[in-house]
Amino acid sequence: MLKRLITAGILLPLVIFAIFKLPAVPFTAISASLLILGSWEWSRLAGWESIFSRLMYVVVFVLIESMIFQPMLAGWITPLIYRFSLLFWPIMLLLVMTYPKTEAYWGNSRFLRSLMGYLALTPCYFVLIKFANEQFPRDMLLICLIFIWGADSVAYFVGKKWGKTPLILAVSPKKTIAGLVGAILAGSVFGLLVFLLSESTLLCSNGSCKLAYFYFGGAVESFIQIMNIAVWTVLASVLG
Repeated sequence: MLKRLITAGILLPLVIFAIFKLPAVPFTAISASLLILGSWEWSRLAGWESIFSRLMYVVVFVLIESMIFQPMLAGWITPLIYRFSLLFWPIMLLLVMTYPKTEAYWGNSRFLRSLMGYLALTPCYFVLIKFANEQFPRDMLLICLIFIWGADSVAYFVGKKWGKTPLILAVSPKKTIAGLVGAILAGSVFGLLVFLLSESTLLCSNGSCKLAYFYFGGAVESFIQIMNIAVWTVLASVLG
C-alpha cells in the first residue's frame, strides 16, 4: 500500500498538470509514448519472445496509428474504430468470464493474441488524441480517472477486509466479489459527488441545462447520465 501511495503522490500532480496545461502536441506525444510502451508489453503477452519480433510488433502498431490519422482515411475510419471497440470489449468480457475453457480457441494463436493488442490499444490512442485536441473536454478525462482511481482504491481495501469469494479465480486470484461491489459503490459515490458539484455550475435556460461535457434536460437526467458514466467506467476498468 505504501508503494501505491508514493506512486500516487508522484504521478497525480503530473497527470493533472498534463491534462489541463499541456498543449495538443506534447499531450499527443506523451499519449503515443504510453501506447508504444503498451504495445511493447503486449508483444510479450502475444507470445513474441525475441527482441526483433517484439520490435516488429511495435513498428506495426505505430504504422497502424499513423495511417488512422491520414486525411484520406480519417473521415470514414472514425466510426469504424468505435464499432470495433464496441464489438471487441464484449467479446473480451466473454473470453475473460469463460477462461480457461475458451483459451483453446485463441491461446495458441499468436495472430489472434497480437490482434487483441491492436484492438485494445488503438481505440484508446484514438480517444486520447480527441482529448489532446480538445474535441473531447479534458476535464471529462480527469473525472473518468477519478472514478477509476477511487473505485480501485476502495476495491483494494474492501477486498482485503471482506473479500473471500474470488471474482474469477483463473484470471485474477486476488480480485473478489466483495471488491467488485465496493468498486461499484465507490464509483456511484464519486458520481454523486460529481453531480452535486456540477449542479452548482449548470447553466439552464428553457428547461435545458448545459455543462462543458454534459447536455441535460434537467437535474434528474443529469444525475442518471453521470451515474451511468461512473458505473460503466468502473466496470470497464475492472475488465481492463
